[in-house]
Amino acid sequence: MANERKKKKRRKKHYFLKFLILVIVAGAAFGVAHLHYFDVTEISISGNHDITDQEVLDLAKIKMKKSIFDAHPFLIERQIEKNMFVENAKVKRKLPGRVVIKIKERTGMGQFIKGKEYVITDRDGKVLSIRKKESKVAFVQGVTVKEAEKGSTIKTSNDKAVALMLNLIDVNEKNDLFFKSVYIKGGIVNAHVYDRLVVNGRYSNVVSCIKAGILKSVVYDLYQKGTEEGTINVSTDNYCFFTPKK
Repeated sequence: MANERKKKKRRKKHYFLKFLILVIVAGAAFGVAHLHYFDVTEISISGNHDITDQEVLDLAKIKMKKSIFDAHPFLIERQIEKNMFVENAKVKRKLPGRVVIKIKERTGMGQFIKGKEYVITDRDGKVLSIRKKESKVAFVQGVTVKEAEKGSTIKTSNDKAVALMLNLIDVNEKNDLFFKSVYIKGGIVNAHVYDRLVVNGRYSNVVSCIKAGILKSVVYDLYQKGTEEGTINVSTDNYCFFTPKK
């Protein structure tokens, strides 16, 4: 019995010693982590265009001259992503004192007119901003905006047509082309490359022609010739022909 008591005492001392060592190590680690050597001295931000550096900093809430280990990447990312223009944020700590923030913004895909305001949405129709001045974003025409609230999906007189137009703009931009405005009625696309240069054709044909790179070649050829007026007609099998303005 006496031997068993001694063993139990030794075990308790052993566990206590382990716990004490753990506390000392944790305390030392905390102390090292909070040395001025690891204070945040620089924050670099990249990838942002619509959202300013200051807006990112306000959301990130990173304290300068405080330990870099107190800047938790996951929490900072979630804070930054509260901004509607931010699709994704990546935060990394670069020891000893630099925090790197990379922003992927939601692209303004469609621009709608609502009264005297301009409503900018992403590719899914989610409202990113409502502005007093127009932006360099393709106009979605032929529909009436019924409801537009920042952070919500835009409501229009023809949501189905809007979805098609936003998709067309998205496909177009992914293939290095830009439309000033897009209008679809009865499945027929009427899209302006310039004020007086129009693309005309069935929706499916226009999308196919863009993806095949044919429309880009035609537009580039006209650009090289200095032609900015007329109609690019798109038919089946990616066939395009240009009709000059008379």
